[in-house]
Amino acid sequence: MELTLVEIASIVGGTTQGAGSVKPRALALDSRLVLEGDLFAALRGERTDGHLYLEQARRRGAVAALVEATPSVRPEGLSLIVVPSCPSALLRLAAALRERFLGPVVAITGTVGKTTTKEMIALLLESAGPVLKSEGNWNTELGLPLALSYLTPAHRFLVQEIGLQKPGDVRLLARLLRPTTAIITEIGPAHLEYLGSVERILEEKWELVRNLAPGGLAVLNADNALLRFRKEEIPHALWFGLREPADFRSLEIRQEGAGTWLTVATPYGEGQFWLPFVGDHLLRDFLGTLAVVLSLGLSLEQAGSGITRFQLPPGRGCLVEREGIFWVDDSYNANPTSTEAALATFCRRATGRRLVVLGDMLELGESAAILHRNLGGLIPVGCEGLFLFGDLSRHTAKGALENGYPRERIRHFETIESLQDSLRSTLRPGDWVLLKGSRGMHLEKILEERESS
Repeated sequence: MELTLVEIASIVGGTTQGAGSVKPRALALDSRLVLEGDLFAALRGERTDGHLYLEQARRRGAVAALVEATPSVRPEGLSLIVVPSCPSALLRLAAALRERFLGPVVAITGTVGKTTTKEMIALLLESAGPVLKSEGNWNTELGLPLALSYLTPAHRFLVQEIGLQKPGDVRLLARLLRPTTAIITEIGPAHLEYLGSVERILEEKWELVRNLAPGGLAVLNADNALLRFRKEEIPHALWFGLREPADFRSLEIRQEGAGTWLTVATPYGEGQFWLPFVGDHLLRDFLGTLAVVLSLGLSLEQAGSGITRFQLPPGRGCLVEREGIFWVDDSYNANPTSTEAALATFCRRATGRRLVVLGDMLELGESAAILHRNLGGLIPVGCEGLFLFGDLSRHTAKGALENGYPRERIRHFETIESLQDSLRSTLRPGDWVLLKGSRGMHLEKILEERESS
């Protein structure tokens, strides 16, 4: 962080106890994840209180702790910054760390494609200099300060994912981050339980564009009708897409094995790229990525050589082979938009018997039943088996039957264990299996079992 404890205390409105000249390496929000030299933030949660783990944090190497109350006994060798509120202090610290960073800041949001696009952008920008990218759940109001604490003078770019769970999330993070480039990958139904409608989702995510730094650039998905309706509001944006007219658009798509040849028209000229993945949604993510990195000074040649090294993040469409069975692991999360895309890509990609495993799509509110039923209507008859897990997936079964999918191919399960048992007795070498469901359905356990068996 390149800040002393005294400087941090001044920023966050706290007081120091102990060695105020110490410079922490970075923040840690979990005592179990503390590394040598960290500043541990003692957050209070519903189930536990970080103030109970000061000694554990010290033993793991923390040099200081951010606390809301002075402990009766301060662990020996652990300095303190005492503040009225740890979450508020973290946001104030994050704002100061962002102010100190002078390089390009790329922020990504969208219903789907955020993490994949973030990883693509970060990989390609590495050819121009050191990149700090958000990891894991660093896309929240607590995760963003954690991410910014890892910035060093050596970093040239910051690439940050912005999540949305409840109203106001994107506004808070965007105002703090003030991105120089903002990309919206897609707008579709997700988190409807908290946001109510797709239009409301767009309003929330549009806060990223509203809070661009002066002179900042918006990069937007031209294939999304809701975003296209906003075109007059931001005339200087860059647009990308596979179907609609766009600044970055596909001219030819040719699938070849596990990859795709994509010919692209851009304001910087035409280019042909070998992409180590298939699927329209991933090709669109690449077009958005290309718009970002070329606008930041990369050449078509640099982008082309870099993307050949790209690997999909775990649980987001990765191909995994176990005992001659090919698993498309898209189990990290699910909503109607991402599940439809996963089904379409899987059916084009699979070369053997195709089996689809779907868990419930969560957080869809009052629309959950109809959205699951609609999903059932998208199951291709060419898929030889449909394995469904969860209460909402009963509606998926109804939709599949209404669309003519054979009843004898549909199996519904109440528990993950019964689903695993059925798969064990059904699968044979050469089969292809799609795993897709919301994070809370834990479909990744199916692959973990295969790995450990």
